[in-house]
Amino acid sequence: EDRIDSPSGALSENPLPRFWYLSNHVEYDAGVTNDSFEGRASAYLKSKNLGTVSNSTIGQTVIVPDQWKDSRVKMTAYLKTIHVEGSSGLCFEVQTAGGESYYDFMNDRSVKSDTDWTQYQSVLDVPNDAVIITTGFWLRGRGEVRADNFQIEKVNDDVELTGKRYKTKNGKKSQNLDFEDLPDSFLEALEEKSDIF
Repeated sequence: EDRIDSPSGALSENPLPRFWYLSNHVEYDAGVTNDSFEGRASAYLKSKNLGTVSNSTIGQTVIVPDQWKDSRVKMTAYLKTIHVEGSSGLCFEVQTAGGESYYDFMNDRSVKSDTDWTQYQSVLDVPNDAVIITTGFWLRGRGEVRADNFQIEKVNDDVELTGKRYKTKNGKKSQNLDFEDLPDSFLEALEEKSDIF
């Protein structure tokens, strides 16, 4: 297969698909390949070297459309893995104005080793106060994962949820905007007038 050459100044070796971001360009590379489930292209995410033990995500975050609010929503996509020594999967997350997050990262059913194109799904409830929704796929450790044909649709409530829900401690209020809320170890070092950096 062919990977598209990178434009000068790109953070990864190859250009990312339009509207998508890469969370860790130091240890991972991402771009577009013509090895696809269908159509002309798919996205890929791969470790850059054999020593990689970190993780990375290709994602896209958008404002939640009104038609998805107060609904159960299913995201599907096709994944293909190549020598994945760690794990990989889809990521699907909904965040609300009240500080709640509904998410499914497929941690309980991650994809490993070598697999051909297979469709996976994540199902979440989208509450009325949902603000943003993030879709994507991730890779932990060494290997490569490819993704194609993401689709999101409303489904009936009898479709089983795959995700979890949690509420952040700070709700919707931004915190520590002046960076003065320091860890105890930093405060102790400041009191001793030692070089904490």
